[in-house]
Amino acid sequence: TRVCVPPKVLISLHWWTTHNINKGCPLKEPHRITITTDASLFGWGAHFRSMTAQGRWSETGRSNDINLLELRAVYLALRSFLPHIRSQNILVLTDNVTTKA
Repeated sequence: TRVCVPPKVLISLHWWTTHNINKGCPLKEPHRITITTDASLFGWGAHFRSMTAQGRWSETGRSNDINLLELRAVYLALRSFLPHIRSQNILVLTDNVTTKA
């Protein structure tokens, strides 16, 4: 599929590439923290360094689509580890393609 990019966007992209990317300036800092998450229809879990967080879904929660549960697991993990990860660049590892997007 071809995408037609408007001229204004091309001008902005040119600025970004010449002033940042081509000069070796990353658009973001590399991540310093990695959190691993997973979910099932029964509950969720997360791992960060030597810490873990986990929980079970309510009866109502179990009726949600697995993609939503996986995304909720990421949210709950970030919330659980917040005091340790505040103001950090984080890489979240998940086995769910929809959540990665």
